[in-house]
Amino acid sequence: MPANIDFLISGIKRLREEQKRLFEREVFLLEELFRHACFEKIEIEKELQISSVPAPEPPQELMMSRKER
Repeated sequence: MPANIDFLISGIKRLREEQKRLFEREVFLLEELFRHACFEKIEIEKELQISSVPAPEPPQELMMSRKER
C-alpha cells in the first residue's frame, strides 16, 4: 500500500478514537448536568414547602356569580 493511504487510514482511526472519546465526554457531562438539575429541583421543592404560606381566600364577592350579587 502506498504510504499516503496508510497515513489516511491511521488518520481515520485517530479521528474515530477522538470522536469516541468526545462522545463519551459529552455523555458524562450530560449525566452530570442531569444529576445537578435533579438536585436543584429537590432543593427548590424543599424551599417551597418550607416557605409556602397558604394563599388567602378570595373575597366572597368574587366567589359569587353575578346573579347572586
